[in-house]
Amino acid sequence: MSRGGILRPVAVFALSGLAVLVLVGIAGAIALRSLATSEALRQAKQVTTVTGHGIVEPALTTNVVRGDPRAIARLDHVVRTRVLSSSVARVKIWNAEGKILYSDEPRLIGRRFVLAPDELQALRSKTATADVSDLSGPENVYERHLGSLTSVYLGLRARDGTPVLFEEYLRSSAIAGNSRSLVRRFAPIGIAALLVLAALQIPLAWRMASRIRNAQRDREQLLQRTLDASDKERRSIAAGLHDGVVQELAGHSYQMTAAIEQHQPEPVLRQVLAEGAAGTRNAIRQLRSLLIEIYPPALRDHGLAAALPDLTAPLTARGMDVAAPPPPRPWVLGTTM
Repeated sequence: MSRGGILRPVAVFALSGLAVLVLVGIAGAIALRSLATSEALRQAKQVTTVTGHGIVEPALTTNVVRGDPRAIARLDHVVRTRVLSSSVARVKIWNAEGKILYSDEPRLIGRRFVLAPDELQALRSKTATADVSDLSGPENVYERHLGSLTSVYLGLRARDGTPVLFEEYLRSSAIAGNSRSLVRRFAPIGIAALLVLAALQIPLAWRMASRIRNAQRDREQLLQRTLDASDKERRSIAAGLHDGVVQELAGHSYQMTAAIEQHQPEPVLRQVLAEGAAGTRNAIRQLRSLLIEIYPPALRDHGLAAALPDLTAPLTARGMDVAAPPPPRPWVLGTTM
Protein backbone atom coordinates (compact mmCIF):
# COMPACT_ATOMS: atom_id res chain seq x y z
CA MET A 1 0.00 0.00 0.00
CA SER A 2 1.53 3.30 -1.12
CA ARG A 3 1.40 6.57 0.73
CA GLY A 4 -1.40 7.68 -1.54
CA GLY A 5 -3.22 4.45 -0.79
CA ILE A 6 -3.20 5.32 2.91
CA LEU A 7 -4.78 8.72 2.39
CA ARG A 8 -8.10 7.38 1.15
CA PRO A 9 -8.91 5.03 4.08
CA VAL A 10 -7.64 7.64 6.54
CA ALA A 11 -9.85 10.26 4.89
CA VAL A 12 -12.85 7.93 5.01
CA PHE A 13 -12.12 7.15 8.65
CA ALA A 14 -11.72 10.84 9.46
CA LEU A 15 -14.96 11.80 7.69
CA SER A 16 -16.93 9.00 9.33
CA GLY A 17 -15.42 9.93 12.69
CA LEU A 18 -16.35 13.57 12.07
CA ALA A 19 -19.93 12.55 11.24
CA VAL A 20 -20.12 10.56 14.47
CA LEU A 21 -18.68 13.49 16.40
CA VAL A 22 -21.28 15.81 14.86
CA LEU A 23 -24.06 13.44 15.92
CA VAL A 24 -22.55 13.16 19.39
CA GLY A 25 -22.24 16.93 19.51
CA ILE A 26 -25.90 17.41 18.56
CA ALA A 27 -27.03 14.84 21.12
CA GLY A 28 -24.72 16.44 23.69
CA ALA A 29 -26.09 19.89 22.90
CA ILE A 30 -29.67 18.68 23.38
CA ALA A 31 -28.72 16.94 26.62
CA LEU A 32 -26.76 19.99 27.77
CA ARG A 33 -29.68 22.28 27.00
CA SER A 34 -32.06 20.03 28.93
CA LEU A 35 -29.59 19.86 31.79
CA ALA A 36 -29.13 23.63 31.69
CA THR A 37 -32.91 24.15 31.84
CA SER A 38 -33.15 21.80 34.81
CA GLU A 39 -30.28 23.62 36.48
CA ALA A 40 -31.93 26.99 35.81
CA LEU A 41 -35.16 25.74 37.41
CA ARG A 42 -33.17 24.40 40.35
CA GLN A 43 -31.54 27.80 40.78
CA ALA A 44 -34.94 29.50 40.50
CA LYS A 45 -36.32 27.27 43.26
CA GLN A 46 -33.25 27.94 45.35
CA VAL A 47 -33.60 31.71 44.91
CA THR A 48 -37.33 31.49 45.73
CA THR A 49 -36.52 29.51 48.87
CA VAL A 50 -34.00 32.13 50.01
CA THR A 51 -36.38 34.97 49.13
CA GLY A 52 -39.35 33.34 50.81
CA HIS A 53 -37.64 32.41 54.07
CA GLY A 54 -35.29 35.38 54.22
CA ILE A 55 -37.48 38.27 53.04
CA VAL A 56 -41.17 37.40 52.84
CA GLU A 57 -41.66 35.09 55.82
CA PRO A 58 -40.42 37.65 58.42
CA ALA A 59 -42.99 40.13 57.06
CA LEU A 60 -45.90 37.66 57.35
CA THR A 61 -47.44 39.02 60.51
CA THR A 62 -50.69 37.88 62.05
CA ASN A 63 -52.35 41.06 60.74
CA VAL A 64 -51.41 40.11 57.19
CA VAL A 65 -53.17 36.78 57.68
CA ARG A 66 -56.21 38.67 59.06
CA GLY A 67 -56.23 41.01 56.07
CA ASP A 68 -55.24 44.26 57.85
CA PRO A 69 -54.66 46.91 55.11
CA ARG A 70 -51.71 48.54 56.88
CA ALA A 71 -49.93 45.21 57.41
CA ILE A 72 -50.59 44.33 53.77
CA ALA A 73 -49.21 47.71 52.70
CA ARG A 74 -46.01 47.09 54.66
CA LEU A 75 -45.69 43.64 53.08
CA ASP A 76 -46.34 45.18 49.65
CA HIS A 77 -43.50 47.63 50.22
CA VAL A 78 -41.14 44.78 51.10
CA VAL A 79 -42.19 42.77 48.04
CA ARG A 80 -41.92 45.67 45.59
CA THR A 81 -38.55 46.84 46.83
CA ARG A 82 -36.86 43.51 47.52
CA VAL A 83 -38.64 40.74 45.59
CA LEU A 84 -40.08 42.00 42.31
CA SER A 85 -37.51 42.34 39.56
CA SER A 86 -37.06 41.95 35.83
CA SER A 87 -37.29 38.17 36.27
CA VAL A 88 -40.00 38.05 38.99
CA ALA A 89 -43.25 39.27 37.41
CA ARG A 90 -45.83 38.48 40.09
CA VAL A 91 -46.08 37.43 43.75
CA LYS A 92 -49.03 35.76 45.47
CA ILE A 93 -49.50 34.50 49.02
CA TRP A 94 -52.29 31.99 49.65
CA ASN A 95 -53.76 30.38 52.71
CA ALA A 96 -54.78 26.71 52.89
CA GLU A 97 -58.38 27.52 51.88
CA GLY A 98 -57.28 29.02 48.53
CA LYS A 99 -57.70 32.66 49.59
CA ILE A 100 -55.13 35.10 48.24
CA LEU A 101 -53.84 36.94 51.33
CA TYR A 102 -51.53 39.17 49.32
CA SER A 103 -50.52 39.93 45.72
CA ASP A 104 -48.72 42.82 44.09
CA GLU A 105 -51.87 42.92 41.92
CA PRO A 106 -54.36 44.46 44.44
CA ARG A 107 -57.41 43.16 42.57
CA LEU A 108 -56.49 39.61 43.54
CA ILE A 109 -56.30 40.19 47.30
CA GLY A 110 -59.19 38.48 49.09
CA ARG A 111 -60.30 36.36 46.17
CA ARG A 112 -60.59 32.59 46.50
CA PHE A 113 -59.59 29.90 44.05
CA VAL A 114 -59.20 26.13 44.26
CA LEU A 115 -55.63 25.09 44.98
CA ALA A 116 -54.27 22.24 42.90
CA PRO A 117 -53.01 19.08 44.66
CA ASP A 118 -49.37 19.93 43.91
CA GLU A 119 -49.87 23.41 45.37
CA LEU A 120 -51.35 21.96 48.56
CA GLN A 121 -48.45 19.51 48.71
CA ALA A 122 -45.98 22.40 48.42
CA LEU A 123 -47.80 24.28 51.19
CA ARG A 124 -47.59 21.32 53.57
CA SER A 125 -44.04 20.17 52.73
CA LYS A 126 -42.40 23.60 52.70
CA THR A 127 -40.38 22.44 49.68
CA ALA A 128 -40.10 24.60 46.57
CA THR A 129 -41.63 23.21 43.37
CA ALA A 130 -41.75 24.73 39.91
CA ASP A 131 -44.11 24.35 36.98
CA VAL A 132 -45.11 26.18 33.82
CA SER A 133 -48.02 28.49 34.63
CA ASP A 134 -51.38 27.74 33.07
CA LEU A 135 -52.42 31.28 32.20
CA SER A 136 -55.86 30.08 31.10
CA GLY A 137 -56.88 29.52 34.75
CA PRO A 138 -59.14 32.09 36.41
CA GLU A 139 -56.55 32.86 39.08
CA ASN A 140 -54.12 33.95 36.36
CA VAL A 141 -56.39 36.36 34.54
CA TYR A 142 -54.15 39.31 35.43
CA GLU A 143 -50.96 37.56 34.33
CA ARG A 144 -51.92 36.74 30.76
CA HIS A 145 -50.39 39.92 29.38
CA LEU A 146 -47.03 39.10 31.01
CA GLY A 147 -46.14 36.36 28.56
CA SER A 148 -44.88 32.86 29.34
CA LEU A 149 -44.39 32.39 33.08
CA THR A 150 -43.08 29.70 35.40
CA SER A 151 -44.61 29.38 38.86
CA VAL A 152 -42.45 28.51 41.84
CA TYR A 153 -44.32 27.47 45.00
CA LEU A 154 -42.95 27.43 48.55
CA GLY A 155 -44.68 26.63 51.81
CA LEU A 156 -44.10 29.29 54.53
CA ARG A 157 -45.34 29.98 58.06
CA ALA A 158 -46.74 33.25 59.34
CA ARG A 159 -45.62 34.51 62.71
CA ASP A 160 -48.61 32.89 64.38
CA GLY A 161 -47.79 29.55 62.72
CA THR A 162 -50.43 29.73 59.99
CA PRO A 163 -49.27 27.78 56.90
CA VAL A 164 -49.30 29.86 53.73
CA LEU A 165 -48.23 29.27 50.14
CA PHE A 166 -45.73 31.71 48.67
CA GLU A 167 -45.89 31.84 44.86
CA GLU A 168 -43.48 33.60 42.55
CA TYR A 169 -44.16 33.99 38.85
CA LEU A 170 -40.84 33.97 37.01
CA ARG A 171 -40.57 35.09 33.42
CA SER A 172 -39.75 32.05 31.29
CA SER A 173 -37.41 34.25 29.25
CA ALA A 174 -35.31 34.78 32.37
CA ILE A 175 -35.10 31.03 32.99
CA ALA A 176 -34.26 30.49 29.32
CA GLY A 177 -31.59 33.19 29.62
CA ASN A 178 -30.06 31.40 32.59
CA SER A 179 -30.20 28.18 30.63
CA ARG A 180 -28.45 29.76 27.65
CA SER A 181 -25.86 31.24 30.00
CA LEU A 182 -25.09 27.78 31.37
CA VAL A 183 -24.92 26.37 27.84
CA ARG A 184 -22.50 29.11 26.78
CA ARG A 185 -20.40 28.35 29.84
CA PHE A 186 -20.09 24.62 29.29
CA ALA A 187 -20.53 24.27 25.52
CA PRO A 188 -16.98 25.45 24.68
CA ILE A 189 -15.58 22.72 26.94
CA GLY A 190 -17.60 20.04 25.15
CA ILE A 191 -16.75 21.42 21.71
CA ALA A 192 -13.06 21.61 22.59
CA ALA A 193 -13.15 18.01 23.85
CA LEU A 194 -14.78 16.82 20.62
CA LEU A 195 -12.26 18.73 18.50
CA VAL A 196 -9.36 17.28 20.47
CA LEU A 197 -10.83 13.81 20.03
CA ALA A 198 -11.21 14.41 16.29
CA ALA A 199 -7.63 15.72 16.07
CA LEU A 200 -6.32 12.66 17.90
CA GLN A 201 -8.20 10.26 15.63
CA ILE A 202 -6.39 11.32 12.46
CA PRO A 203 -2.80 10.52 13.58
CA LEU A 204 -4.06 7.32 15.19
CA ALA A 205 -5.80 6.32 11.95
CA TRP A 206 -2.67 7.22 9.97
CA ARG A 207 -0.50 5.15 12.29
CA MET A 208 -2.90 2.21 12.07
CA ALA A 209 -3.00 2.42 8.26
CA SER A 210 0.81 2.62 8.16
CA ARG A 211 1.10 -0.44 10.36
CA ILE A 212 -1.35 -2.30 8.11
CA ARG A 213 0.65 -1.19 5.06
CA ASN A 214 3.92 -2.37 6.62
CA ALA A 215 2.35 -5.68 7.66
CA GLN A 216 1.01 -6.19 4.14
CA ARG A 217 4.41 -5.37 2.67
CA ASP A 218 6.08 -7.83 5.05
CA ARG A 219 3.57 -10.53 4.08
CA GLU A 220 4.19 -9.87 0.39
CA GLN A 221 7.94 -10.05 0.90
CA LEU A 222 7.60 -13.27 2.90
CA LEU A 223 5.35 -14.75 0.22
CA GLN A 224 7.83 -13.73 -2.48
CA ARG A 225 10.73 -15.31 -0.57
CA THR A 226 8.64 -18.47 -0.13
CA LEU A 227 7.86 -18.58 -3.84
CA ASP A 228 11.49 -17.96 -4.71
CA ALA A 229 12.62 -20.74 -2.37
CA SER A 230 10.00 -23.10 -3.81
CA ASP A 231 10.99 -22.19 -7.35
CA LYS A 232 14.64 -22.76 -6.55
CA GLU A 233 13.89 -26.12 -4.98
CA ARG A 234 11.74 -27.21 -7.94
CA ARG A 235 14.44 -26.18 -10.39
CA SER A 236 17.04 -28.09 -8.33
CA ILE A 237 14.91 -31.23 -8.31
CA ALA A 238 14.16 -30.95 -12.03
CA ALA A 239 17.83 -30.39 -12.87
CA GLY A 240 18.87 -33.36 -10.73
CA LEU A 241 16.42 -35.67 -12.42
CA HIS A 242 17.24 -34.44 -15.92
CA ASP A 243 21.02 -34.58 -15.51
CA GLY A 244 21.01 -37.83 -13.55
CA VAL A 245 18.28 -40.39 -13.98
CA VAL A 246 17.02 -39.24 -17.41
CA GLN A 247 20.52 -39.18 -18.91
CA GLU A 248 21.35 -42.58 -17.46
CA LEU A 249 18.14 -44.12 -18.78
CA ALA A 250 18.77 -42.53 -22.20
CA GLY A 251 22.25 -44.10 -22.20
CA HIS A 252 20.84 -47.56 -21.42
CA SER A 253 18.23 -47.14 -24.17
CA TYR A 254 20.95 -46.29 -26.72
CA GLN A 255 23.04 -49.28 -25.61
CA MET A 256 20.17 -51.73 -25.97
CA THR A 257 19.22 -50.33 -29.38
CA ALA A 258 22.84 -50.46 -30.53
CA ALA A 259 23.19 -54.07 -29.28
CA ILE A 260 20.19 -55.13 -31.34
CA GLU A 261 21.50 -53.44 -34.50
CA GLN A 262 25.19 -54.50 -34.19
CA HIS A 263 25.12 -58.01 -32.73
CA GLN A 264 21.94 -59.38 -34.24
CA PRO A 265 21.07 -61.57 -31.18
CA GLU A 266 18.75 -64.52 -31.19
CA PRO A 267 15.04 -63.73 -31.49
CA VAL A 268 14.29 -64.20 -27.81
CA LEU A 269 17.14 -61.96 -26.70
CA ARG A 270 16.32 -59.48 -29.45
CA GLN A 271 12.73 -59.25 -28.19
CA VAL A 272 13.92 -58.76 -24.61
CA LEU A 273 16.32 -55.99 -25.64
CA ALA A 274 13.66 -54.30 -27.81
CA GLU A 275 11.11 -54.39 -25.02
CA GLY A 276 13.72 -53.09 -22.55
CA ALA A 277 14.66 -50.22 -24.89
CA ALA A 278 10.97 -49.37 -25.45
CA GLY A 279 10.28 -49.47 -21.72
CA THR A 280 13.29 -47.29 -21.04
CA ARG A 281 12.14 -44.72 -23.64
CA ASN A 282 8.66 -44.78 -22.09
CA ALA A 283 10.19 -44.21 -18.64
CA ILE A 284 12.17 -41.28 -20.08
CA ARG A 285 8.98 -39.77 -21.54
CA GLN A 286 7.20 -40.14 -18.20
CA LEU A 287 10.12 -38.57 -16.35
CA ARG A 288 10.22 -35.67 -18.81
CA SER A 289 6.48 -35.17 -18.33
CA LEU A 290 7.10 -35.18 -14.59
CA LEU A 291 9.90 -32.66 -15.04
CA ILE A 292 7.59 -30.38 -16.99
CA GLU A 293 5.00 -30.60 -14.20
CA ILE A 294 7.64 -29.87 -11.57
CA TYR A 295 9.18 -26.96 -13.42
CA PRO A 296 8.11 -26.18 -17.01
CA PRO A 297 11.10 -24.93 -19.01
CA ALA A 298 9.16 -21.93 -20.33
CA LEU A 299 7.94 -20.79 -16.90
CA ARG A 300 11.04 -18.90 -15.95
CA ASP A 301 11.76 -17.30 -19.32
CA HIS A 302 8.27 -16.72 -20.75
CA GLY A 303 5.86 -16.91 -17.84
CA LEU A 304 2.81 -19.00 -17.01
CA ALA A 305 1.03 -18.49 -20.36
CA ALA A 306 3.90 -20.10 -22.23
CA ALA A 307 4.20 -22.94 -19.69
CA LEU A 308 0.54 -23.98 -19.81
CA PRO A 309 0.86 -25.92 -23.10
CA ASP A 310 3.73 -27.87 -21.57
CA LEU A 311 1.61 -28.73 -18.57
CA THR A 312 -1.34 -29.82 -20.70
CA ALA A 313 0.72 -31.84 -23.19
CA PRO A 314 0.41 -35.12 -21.21
CA LEU A 315 -3.36 -34.74 -21.16
CA THR A 316 -3.46 -34.09 -24.89
CA ALA A 317 -1.34 -37.18 -25.45
CA ARG A 318 -4.01 -39.21 -23.69
CA GLY A 319 -6.67 -37.99 -26.12
CA MET A 320 -8.16 -35.27 -23.95
CA ASP A 321 -9.28 -31.99 -25.51
CA VAL A 322 -7.53 -29.24 -23.53
CA ALA A 323 -7.83 -25.53 -24.36
CA ALA A 324 -4.98 -23.33 -23.15
CA PRO A 325 -4.10 -19.72 -24.04
CA PRO A 326 -1.39 -19.51 -26.71
CA PRO A 327 2.09 -18.62 -25.46
CA PRO A 328 3.61 -15.23 -26.34
CA ARG A 329 5.96 -16.98 -28.79
CA PRO A 330 6.43 -20.58 -30.00
CA TRP A 331 8.33 -22.99 -27.80
CA VAL A 332 9.48 -26.42 -29.02
CA LEU A 333 9.82 -29.38 -26.71
CA GLY A 334 13.09 -31.25 -26.65
CA THR A 335 13.45 -34.35 -28.78
CA THR A 336 12.02 -37.48 -27.18
CA MET A 337 13.00 -40.98 -27.87
